[in-house]
Amino acid sequence: MISLIVSHVPELLDCDRTTLFLVDKDTKELIVNRCSSSGRKRTLVSWIFGHSSAPELPFAPDSDEIRFPTSRGVAGYVATTGSVVNIRDAHQDKRFNPEIDKSTGYRTTTILAMPMIDEIGETIGVLQAINKNPAYPTFDKMDETMLATFSAQAAVAVKNSRLFEQTDAALRRSDALLEVTNALSKELKLGPLIKIIVDKVQKLLHAERCTVFIVDEGKNELYTTDKMTCGMGAALPIDHERAEMFRFPMNRGIAGYVATTGKVANIPDAYNDSRFNPDTDKETGFRTRSILCMPIRNHLNETIGVTQVINKVTRRAFYEEDEKLLAAFNAQSAVAIENSRLFTVIICYFYYYFHYLLFVI
Repeated sequence: MISLIVSHVPELLDCDRTTLFLVDKDTKELIVNRCSSSGRKRTLVSWIFGHSSAPELPFAPDSDEIRFPTSRGVAGYVATTGSVVNIRDAHQDKRFNPEIDKSTGYRTTTILAMPMIDEIGETIGVLQAINKNPAYPTFDKMDETMLATFSAQAAVAVKNSRLFEQTDAALRRSDALLEVTNALSKELKLGPLIKIIVDKVQKLLHAERCTVFIVDEGKNELYTTDKMTCGMGAALPIDHERAEMFRFPMNRGIAGYVATTGKVANIPDAYNDSRFNPDTDKETGFRTRSILCMPIRNHLNETIGVTQVINKVTRRAFYEEDEKLLAAFNAQSAVAIENSRLFTVIICYFYYYFHYLLFVI
């Protein structure tokens, strides 16, 4: 629906390009997707009259979106104020950001930007048209009315799309939690249980990797295994000829910080955080960007482990909904760890009692 709307506006407004920006309230950014920007179609008539088509937006090769702060550019101004902006000469307006013009050689002159307002009066996006046909000095009132109509339709489409995504995400979360709960009732071995949990978390949080670290109080260390991590990129640097586990001191790295303090760490840029330890990245060649790390607590509120999720794929950083979802899975992880430890104690007592009986007999 969004791509359909933006594809028709350039022809109807007789302009070079239309772009739809979505507001991300959590990060205070505007987002442009590949399908939400469309230029004037090249025809024989447009060529005869010298109409141009604005260049494609500079998307990175491995990304389908561009993000920038809502404090920047004309679209950012419209998103923060909710005002309509109709500019006759962009380069004479201090709100205009000329970076894209400089990088492409294109010259933006006229701009018409309209807020997309939902049913409760919140600005959820901006619809922007640039460079009206040079035969006209600027966008007129009819253009504003037409763009306002498209903006209202786009707002409804975006709201419906988000509602569908939220409903679908809630169903997937419920299914995943149910699967973990069923596994807890059938499996007592820690490795297979944690493997199910990290697999679900990595997919539902749209992250590159998820790892669970267990607290070893006796050695004051954190440890994990191949069965407690899941995702893309290089695996943990475990030397399988010497050990089956990856261990490190509890005072090291983000996971160590969370294990010792019991605090949640949500970090948008790992390399700008002094607590981050880049040694694993150096060993594996992996590049850590964003991190969400949360303690796993037992019924006594003691930290018995840590779940660490790295590199949010769909946005720059993890957000509040991710934290809520991870907390739900951590509650399941706590049950898995405690059940496994209890099972181990029972087995030890059984073998001790069995050997004692053999000795008595």
